[in-house]
Amino acid sequence: MNRDKLLGYLERSEPCNGETFSDLELKGLDFSGMAFDEVAFDRCDFTSSDLDECIFNGCTFHQAVFDQCSLNNTLFSSCVLTETSMIEATLDDTTFSSTDLSSSIFNNARVDGVVFQNSDLSSVKFNVELFLRTIFQDVTATGLEIGEVDIERSVFYEMDMRQVHIQSRLFSQVVFIACDLRGIDLTNRKFVSCQFTEAKMDESNLQGSNLVQSVFSNTTLSNACLDQTNGSLTLFSQANASNATIRDATFDRSVWTDAIVEGADFSNSTLTYTSFTRAHCKGAVYDGCALNFSNFDYADLRNSSFKNAQFEHTSLHAALTTDPFLLGKSGIAKKDVALLRAELHSISKTF
Repeated sequence: MNRDKLLGYLERSEPCNGETFSDLELKGLDFSGMAFDEVAFDRCDFTSSDLDECIFNGCTFHQAVFDQCSLNNTLFSSCVLTETSMIEATLDDTTFSSTDLSSSIFNNARVDGVVFQNSDLSSVKFNVELFLRTIFQDVTATGLEIGEVDIERSVFYEMDMRQVHIQSRLFSQVVFIACDLRGIDLTNRKFVSCQFTEAKMDESNLQGSNLVQSVFSNTTLSNACLDQTNGSLTLFSQANASNATIRDATFDRSVWTDAIVEGADFSNSTLTYTSFTRAHCKGAVYDGCALNFSNFDYADLRNSSFKNAQFEHTSLHAALTTDPFLLGKSGIAKKDVALLRAELHSISKTF
């Protein structure tokens, strides 16, 4: 009876409000373009159905099955989709807003242009086939499992990811804005042109990862492990990497302007053409580093160690140091007395 009533709505393409259609088999049906408001579809089986461009507002789908469904341009707003199955479903430009998806399964689904906003993804299995152009904003993700899929051109915004299990090996043009990644294990991953802005990555483990051309501006990385990483052309301006280990790594042409690297250990790393301008490097270790053509102008180098470091046209203009022999080492650019006098004169005129 309920099934016939639902089919009537579909036949008339009529909006449906306040109905209950739970426990129905709805395989292979065409729901495209339909609008449902506060309708119950708990435990319904939508396998292989077309739900493109549907609008679901305040609907419930507890333990519903969407396997092999098409959900392109579909909107779920204030819905309950707990313990649902979306195996091999196609989600293109789908939106989940203020929706509970906890304990749902997306195995082998294709996710492209999907938005998860203010939604619950706790204990969700996200072993998808395609992960592209997807946005996560203000979501709860305790126990979220992301499988071995390449994550491309996606955004994670203000998301606590400390209990997210990520098996992905490749992150391409992925943005993490104000995310909490403290203590997360991201060893031996490849990040291509990724952005970590105002993220918390303290005590995270990035050992052996490729970070080329990525951005870590205003990100905290204290006590993080970046040993054996390739971070060429990376940007760490105003980042805080105090007490981090960055040993045996490659960070050629990286920028650490105004960064805090106090107590950080860069031992045996390659840092050619790297800028530490105005960086706080107090107590940092650069033993055995290649510092050819690097710049420490105006940096605080007090109590820093440069044992067996390689210098060539390395600039320490107006750097603060407690080592009386550092500025005289071979390969250190000669002190530009005229420039320093001009700067001091400019400062005195300002005040």
